[in-house]
Amino acid sequence: MIRYPFLSLSLVCASFLFSYGQLRTEAFQFSYDSLTYQGYLDYPQDQDPEAWIVLIPGSGQTDFGGTSGWNKWFMRLRTNFVDQGLGVCMWDRPGCGKSEGSFDPNQSVHSSAEEALAAIETIRSKALPGTDQIGLWGMSRGGWICPLIIQADSTVDFWITVSGVDSLENSNYLLETNLKLLGYSGQRAAQLVQEKRKGTQIFLQGGSYQEYLAATQNVRADSFYLAMFGVHWEEKAYVENQQAFLQSDEPSPLRDGVKDPIALPGFTHIIQSVRCPVLAIFGEKDSQVNWRDAQTLYEATLVDRAPLEIVSFPDCNHTLMQCETGAVFENLEKFGYADCGGYHAAMNDWLGRIVRKKQPND
Repeated sequence: MIRYPFLSLSLVCASFLFSYGQLRTEAFQFSYDSLTYQGYLDYPQDQDPEAWIVLIPGSGQTDFGGTSGWNKWFMRLRTNFVDQGLGVCMWDRPGCGKSEGSFDPNQSVHSSAEEALAAIETIRSKALPGTDQIGLWGMSRGGWICPLIIQADSTVDFWITVSGVDSLENSNYLLETNLKLLGYSGQRAAQLVQEKRKGTQIFLQGGSYQEYLAATQNVRADSFYLAMFGVHWEEKAYVENQQAFLQSDEPSPLRDGVKDPIALPGFTHIIQSVRCPVLAIFGEKDSQVNWRDAQTLYEATLVDRAPLEIVSFPDCNHTLMQCETGAVFENLEKFGYADCGGYHAAMNDWLGRIVRKKQPND
């Protein structure tokens, strides 16, 4: 697996593991790429699901059976969907929870999409109630993965995209936006972003490690950059990963005249293959993804091809939580780590109009 600088089919029908409000949960497993993935299926308490929604989270490790604050956020989401009469399918990434393998923060979006397709194939193969309608909920990085899933499986019935991405990597936006929120002047923030971009260009164009160090002196010493992206590479890792990148024949779109290793090649064409109804939700204080560019992309590519609805919330961050600034490291304790008012309601209203209700004789 190439590392880049500055960037960061069987089903276990076990007895129900636990209940949470109106939610019943059972263990779920499937196989993909020689690994066994472990996850969960959520059901309404007193009815069969009207449809299923598959959760495609953003970057990072998962632990859907854990008790972390992030998992509690997902539990609220899961419970909300079950309360709408949906079944919910989710699983932990390799090396996370009880899934086999090792967690790879640079797992490709294509691999993640194929992983999800294996999970969807599994629940369909068992003819679970409601699997005649299957939709996707994807967040952040999931905004790349879901269109790939839909391109490969045109029978996907609907897609909810939350804090979705455009076709290009977002680390420069994240850095500049957060530096300004921390009080850096616009000139200083732009200087650090330019250094970061220059370092990436040197790496991608085959420049030496010494050139890279000389061009990035200020950004590599910045406390926010270090907290967000980690320490800079040692020379051995720089050279090894640069050689691997330069020898790779994987296509990449251009930005600022250089290959962009994070962007999904051909993303505009991929998203144009979407024909199912789409709900796009954004927090207008998102400091991690340029939500305006993502909204523009959706409007330009989907309006004439798929039923599209867009909702944005002025006081919400990347995770659709209440916030003051939306900064990556903002302390949200004073808001009680609360979801934005109207976020769940917007999804529920849309699902009520999209999901086909079963008739008594079905």
